[in-house]
Amino acid sequence: MLRYIDRHFLDQQRPITEETVLQLHALVVKDILPPSETGQYRRVPVVVGVPATGEVIYRPPDWEDVPGLVADLVAWLNSPEAAALMPVLEAGIAHYELVRIHPFTDGNGRTARALATLVLAQRGFDTRRFFALDEYYNQDRASYYEALRSVDPQTQDMTEWLEYFVQGIAVEMVRVERRMEELTGLYRVEAEVEQISLNSRQIRLLDYLRHSGGSISNREYQELFAVSKRTASNDLSELTAHGLLVIEGAGRATRYRLSEPDT
Repeated sequence: MLRYIDRHFLDQQRPITEETVLQLHALVVKDILPPSETGQYRRVPVVVGVPATGEVIYRPPDWEDVPGLVADLVAWLNSPEAAALMPVLEAGIAHYELVRIHPFTDGNGRTARALATLVLAQRGFDTRRFFALDEYYNQDRASYYEALRSVDPQTQDMTEWLEYFVQGIAVEMVRVERRMEELTGLYRVEAEVEQISLNSRQIRLLDYLRHSGGSISNREYQELFAVSKRTASNDLSELTAHGLLVIEGAGRATRYRLSEPDT
């Protein structure tokens, strides 16, 4: 998903459109929903509830209204009003509104978090420094849903929800920062942690190599993280430049392994 954002938005400064929302949905539900429901607005009524008890928590808008509601959300995201807000507030509002509209049969929460990540990235937020917003919200689903339900449907007061959303971003940033400190401390990189901006793929690779004791090629990296050859080369080159990886072999036989920690 971050690869999609990098390729289609950050480099080209494209505005968010309805098609963007559909593409994000297609990405997050790939291999989960049938093709007829992937990247497609729902055409049936849905309810949000507790399957075990049958309790209905929320009734989303009629499916006939979904395209217009998403169009309104997209128009707001591209408006001066949205641009005047702090990035985290705009992202939080976008997240809530997409969940409220519930435009898909499934994957609405994941798509909302993907949209929030896109908003943050477009506003200059360094989304590469945390894995995904899902990690925080999935830890306590009850609190997540409670925060969403805190919005008053009459006044649309989002104070409690936005406080929860902003806290989630802060917690994720601290968590990844600590993980980076552990890794950089282990390998004693000369540069300060604040000067190194490792993305989630790079951090996961370091963990993987640390525990496997093996090495990886550019092609294997592409397959492991579903990225292009260019992205793989950039990621591996950055890790090598920071002294976290060393190169073995040359040409097609080139492989990367962890550098030996200083003792």
